[in-house]
Amino acid sequence: MSAQLPEDARKPAPDENGGDASALIGALRDATTAGRPREATALAGAVADLAGALGPEDHRVLGARFHLARAYRAAGDPASAVALLEQVVAGTERLLGPDALQALTARGALASACADAGEARRAVGLYERIVDDAARLLGRAHPDALSARNNLARACEAAGDEARALSLYDALVSDAEAVLDAAHPHLALFGRNLERIRPPEEGR
Repeated sequence: MSAQLPEDARKPAPDENGGDASALIGALRDATTAGRPREATALAGAVADLAGALGPEDHRVLGARFHLARAYRAAGDPASAVALLEQVVAGTERLLGPDALQALTARGALASACADAGEARRAVGLYERIVDDAARLLGRAHPDALSARNNLARACEAAGDEARALSLYDALVSDAEAVLDAAHPHLALFGRNLERIRPPEEGR
């Protein structure tokens, strides 16, 4: 999903921890983006201290946990990412409501982390909810709603349900061709995924 990340859900109220929170989030994000995720995961203690100072469901704490989870995934520790993202999802839904786009983004990150952690069936369940929510909140033709369907198909494939994955990819490509410009990058991605899983005898 392309929604803002949890720490951007509301403007920080000025207090003595605001600058520290922004700096910490920036350090987590920058280190992971630069390919130094272990430098970011070394800041886990600082994230815990921030939660102690601001409370576990402060939007800045949720943002810091979100970026720390990204770092854990990049460092090859998806189980730690899952534990953090469970907290981010719960906190974001309580703070903004389950229909907030930030909550949708957080659930998508949790589903991806579950897939990385080998929790394929759980990832499928999460993506099923995301597909329904994205269609309802964004509209079925929105690129992010279509991308959610692609993620569900990939999760089904990883869970060993190739028949369902093939059906999902097939329907997705048909629907995407009807609403996306021919040059849209999603269309090429969806098509590649369909051709990759399609049995040779069903090729076009």
